Amino acid sequence: MKVLVTGGTGFIGSFVVEALLQNNHEVVIMSHGSLLPAYLQKLQNKITYFQADFGEADALEKALPGCDAVIHLAWSTVPKQTRGVTAYEFSSNINSGINLIEKCIDFNIDKFIFLSSGGTVYGTPNQIPITESHPENPISNYGLGKLTMEKLLHLYHYTNRLNYTILRVSNAYGERQNLYKNQGVIGVWLKSILQHKKIEIWGDGSVVRDYVYVRDVATAVISALTLVKGAAVYNIGGGNGYSLNDIITAINNEIGISFELNYKPSRNFDVPVNVLDISMAKEKIGYHPTIGLSEGIGRTWKWIGGQ
Repeated sequence: MKVLVTGGTGFIGSFVVEALLQNNHEVVIMSHGSLLPAYLQKLQNKITYFQADFGEADALEKALPGCDAVIHLAWSTVPKQTRGVTAYEFSSNINSGINLIEKCIDFNIDKFIFLSSGGTVYGTPNQIPITESHPENPISNYGLGKLTMEKLLHLYHYTNRLNYTILRVSNAYGERQNLYKNQGVIGVWLKSILQHKKIEIWGDGSVVRDYVYVRDVATAVISALTLVKGAAVYNIGGGNGYSLNDIITAINNEIGISFELNYKPSRNFDVPVNVLDISMAKEKIGYHPTIGLSEGIGRTWKWIGGQ
């Protein structure tokens, strides 16, 4: 199968690309960088690369011929609420997303896989764990953008029979995460510890999240690519909830280094608790997270340079 991966040089995308190649798929990447990052350069002879925005029509017309599927990971924003970002969320991600979908229809792409956000599209949950049938009421621009892309895929499935799979991923963490975007609390905190800086905690540390190791996410993507037909939505998470204070304890237990904490005022776009029900993904695509929190923290710490 020939697969176009938008954002294929990024955090999750690079692991998806490696998994695709390991499963003997042909890979095309579309990303902003002028060169493949070091961790993908060893595979460059197996990759066709286009430096472009994922919504650029000319680039898509060169990248899509012969492709059977598209895995859409590229996204220009992070889950941080700031005034004035709503317009940018839609101008950068949704307009380009529409162009991408319509070009996929033009080139008869058989399957479109979109990595959405299980941590933000549901908003404040009515129940824990959160199932795929839970109402979607995002309280951040990021969540609203992701949900809008989901709704567009549903629309084009209805009007043009585009097959799609949406993976609502919880808080992914692990090697290669961009620690300078202030996204991904585990990696950001480990970097702060390595640099002998205080760990910043928004609120009292009681906020609960579902953390999933990046390689488990990549495995879920490959399963969805090969097993799912038609239109489907799956939660992809670690299957357990941990508070920020729990993460602090886990880090302390894993790396054994003392560090200081700095508790700051809570943020209004942080829902109190978010834990995903992953039973449907287990049943339908055989998804089972394999890396627990302690092991994942250890691997991330080693990658950052802690040992």
